[in-house]
Order: sequence, then structure tokens, then C-alpha cells
Amino acid sequence: MAASNDFLVFAGGAGANVLSQPQYAARSEIPTGVQSGQASSALFNKTVRQSSIIASMIGQFIANQSGANATDDGTTATLLANFIASIQATTRRRFTANTNFYVNPSTGNDTNLGLTTAAPFRTIQGAITAISSLWDFAGFAATINLADGTYTATSGQSIAVFGPGTPPMTLVGNIANPGNVVISALNGAALLVADATLTIGGGYTLQATGTGTGGSAGIGLVCVNTGSVNLTGTVRFGACGFSHVRAAAHSTILLSSPYSIAGAAPCHTYLDTMGVIASSAAVTVTGTPNFSNAFALVSQNSCLTNNGGSFTGSATGQRYNVTSGSIITGTGSTSFFPGSVAGTVDSASFSSYS
Repeated sequence: MAASNDFLVFAGGAGANVLSQPQYAARSEIPTGVQSGQASSALFNKTVRQSSIIASMIGQFIANQSGANATDDGTTATLLANFIASIQATTRRRFTANTNFYVNPSTGNDTNLGLTTAAPFRTIQGAITAISSLWDFAGFAATINLADGTYTATSGQSIAVFGPGTPPMTLVGNIANPGNVVISALNGAALLVADATLTIGGGYTLQATGTGTGGSAGIGLVCVNTGSVNLTGTVRFGACGFSHVRAAAHSTILLSSPYSIAGAAPCHTYLDTMGVIASSAAVTVTGTPNFSNAFALVSQNSCLTNNGGSFTGSATGQRYNVTSGSIITGTGSTSFFPGSVAGTVDSASFSSYS
């Protein structure tokens, strides 16, 4: 059912008792209003019609563009919110500088502009979608600031950054207490970057349920389809159904800032279909998690490189498993990655340590 509009044009019908436009424009009351006595009915009707036409037009704009009713209940709060949503749905704003946006799962609303902590978005996906669709970034970047709380994607879906038209984004949470900001997925990826660029500013925990090597289910951070991710701030990886990090389909992930592993997964890093992960991070492993597939699973012509990173803590399971024409290389040794079982490299693949 189409949204309704309570704001109706007064005296707009055929043969209405109103002054003609030339008659109205010539009235001496136009500059100062009626001073004494009574206005003629034709003057009154014309005056009300001019106001009501504009009100009706705005009401119809709200109904058409926001999908919400334009309701005359004597209050303005809902009308204003729906009017703002209608404008957002039909216009694009232009960045003039690098711009901060804010998300709060408790106080936010995805119809907000998200430009202040007083009017934040409610969901990360709401912020990403609005920034991508409503803003021309003009060479500038967006920073999405996350308030403390839990952000959970709809079951079976991922919080996603899609497409080459998406502006460069940085996602930042609580740097001092990354456990206070939790990004969680149910049978999806906590963060999915596809054919876009995302900077992980840190300050949050990534966790996901679900399993499977052919998609994003159960993965904390996924980068696919020539996407690019750079970890520049501390992130905490919680329990994941398949892996903490996946790079696939000609995508690249740079792990260039310290991070921690606080939950188990069948594998920590999973690379396939010419994915690339380069790590120079100092990684802290807590609780001796078990990696039942391998800490590092590298397959299908992919490349995992360690550029001076380090690991503190221990884990159980195979250290790495490199197959199908893939490469594992960098500083360290064959026992560099955490685990209790030696790593393996098949005959079609290559490993090199210095």
C-alpha cells in the first residue's frame, strides 16, 4: 500500500471561490497582511490555498520518497525525520574534506546523517550504505567511528563494503578497549570487503559463526574480488567458525599493526584463488586456541608473506598447509607460526624463510 499524505490542498477544486492570481498579486494586504475588519472569503481562500499547496507538495514528497505516511497529528518530530530521510534518498552531498561519521547501536538511527555523536547511525551497514550512496567523496575519505556495543549482521549476511565507487573508509572502535566493541556475524562474515578499500583502524573484536571454504560464513574478515584491506590499529579476533582472516580472488590484506587472537578457529589465515596476505604485525595469542585445519591455510596460487612479524603465545594444530601452487615466505623459520604440528608444503608449492 502506498504511503498516505494527510496534507491536502484547500480550495483547489474547479470553480473554487478564490481570487485570481493577478487579483491576489495586486492586493494591498500582501506586504503587511489584513490590518482590520474581515478579509473577503475569496482572499482568505486564496491565502490558505497558497500555503496548503506547499504543505501538500512536501507531504507527498515525504510519502513518495521515504515510503512513510505524512501524518497530521499536530507534531513535527516524525514529519521532520521522514522529510530528512526523503532528502537523503534523492540527493547526494559532496565531501569537502576527510569526514567523520558516527555509529551507536543504542541511540542511533539509520535515517540520521551520522555526522555527529548526537545523531549517529544505528548500524555499521547503514553507515556504509549511506556514505556510498549519498555522498560524492571527491578524493576524500570517510572515517566511521563505532561507539561501544555489539554490532550483529542479519543472520546469513555480512557487514559489507562493496564496489569500486565506494569511498575509501576507515573503521575505528574503542582503541583502548577493543573488547567493548564487538562486530559479530551469524553464518556470515563480520566484515566483508569486495572490490573496495577498507582501513581497519582497530578498536573492536571480530567474531563469526558458520563454516565453509567457499564463501564468507564463519570468517571474521574477508577480502575478495580485487579488494584491499590494511590493518593499522589493534583488532581482537574472537572465535570464528572457519577462519579469522580470508584473502581471495586477487585481493590483498596487509596486517601492519599489532593484533590479538582470543578465540579458536579451524584456521587463522585462509588464502585462496590468488589471495595475498602480508604481515608485519606483532600478534598476541591467548588461551592456546586449536587450529584444526592449520594456523595458515594457503591454496590456489596464493601468497602468504611474513615481513618481520612476531607471535607471542601458543596454539595447537598444524602450523601451515600450503597447496596448489601457492607460496609461503618471509622472515622466520618452518616453526615460525603457532601450532603443535609441523607445517606442510605440497610439491606444486613453494616455501622460503630467511
